[in-house]
Amino acid sequence: MTLAFVLLTAGAIGSLLAGGYLLGVRQGKEARHALAAQAEALDAELSRRSQSDASTVQAEIARALAPILDRERIGSELARIETGNGTLGELPGLLDSIAARGGFNALLLGDEVGLPLAATTGARDVDAWAGGASLLLSLSDRLAQGGASPLTAVLLQDESSQLTVHRIFRVGKERYILSAASRGQRFGPDALDAALGKVEAILDRRRG
Repeated sequence: MTLAFVLLTAGAIGSLLAGGYLLGVRQGKEARHALAAQAEALDAELSRRSQSDASTVQAEIARALAPILDRERIGSELARIETGNGTLGELPGLLDSIAARGGFNALLLGDEVGLPLAATTGARDVDAWAGGASLLLSLSDRLAQGGASPLTAVLLQDESSQLTVHRIFRVGKERYILSAASRGQRFGPDALDAALGKVEAILDRRRG
């Protein structure tokens, strides 16, 4: 009876051990499956974040390049403007074309004594505008007398957030100022450079 009891006990222990091992194996597989699922989820999250980060970087790059691309586009548009016969009477139409393609609200061409020579359709207070712009020539002269380089362009912003660029240039010995104003559009002091040659060509004919 004692031997039978020992054998029965040993069998029971063996069964329990075997059952515990199998339970451990099942639990180990479940743990491995759980870890594998977590790893896949983590990998997917990292991939999603990487794509999101890449999209953010691309958006930042596009935002940084936008002003440069806009300047290139506007410059290309201005360079394609036709001047027709290039007579003085075509100056207002030329300024209208520059305003339309460059996105400006108004343009004004004035001489160095402050007289308006041409302006876009609907431009207001052209006499005061031309007179005020001519003061920049006096400022440029004063700076040059002090040893500084003469001004070629001045960019101003008023309290209403309107930007105005004044482009100073020469045709022969005479100086002129081409001014352009815009509200809601950002541009630099070189905004009129692409169209400047068109205006200079007409003014050069005027000298002749």
